[in-house]
Amino acid sequence: MDPFQDSDQFGEDPAAEFLAREQAELKKIEDLDSEFNQKVDLNYNFDETSTDFALNEPATTDAYSFISNQDRFVQEPEKVKKWREEQRIRIETKDAEEETKKIEWKEKAKKELEEWYKNRQEQLVKTIENNRLSNKASESEIMANRENQSNGHDWERIGKLCDFNPKANKNQKDTSRMRSILLQLKQTPLVR
Repeated sequence: MDPFQDSDQFGEDPAAEFLAREQAELKKIEDLDSEFNQKVDLNYNFDETSTDFALNEPATTDAYSFISNQDRFVQEPEKVKKWREEQRIRIETKDAEEETKKIEWKEKAKKELEEWYKNRQEQLVKTIENNRLSNKASESEIMANRENQSNGHDWERIGKLCDFNPKANKNQKDTSRMRSILLQLKQTPLVR
């Protein structure tokens, strides 16, 4: 049995019941509306003093002008004025101190930077001079060895020119790849 197909089984028609409820609600609303429909005398005469409102209105159309006008009339308490003045003075003194410290720090930084450049230049000059002296010494040693040795001992001469020590200083270039290539060529020479 399907309850939707047999509407007689429940006794009442749901549509009729719905319409009856809605009509009852409308009657309640009409009753409430009739209470507010009282006659009002629109010809009531106002006093002359009540028309002064138009004269007191602000001339501008800004919505916040009334608030700003009211704010002008509100007086700050004396303690707030005193506090504002103290804050202004305190901020001015701190700003002045900050400016003097900025100037001092800039001068100090300038001096330190000049010192750093001076030390760096001295270090570069020393390094260049040391490199020049070591290059001259190694060149003179190479020239002396070149005249003394014969052509048959090429790998011995190359071995003396290259440092095969695996530990290198931090200041030297990394020559490990060149060293490995030379060792490989020493073990298996090129075929001509």
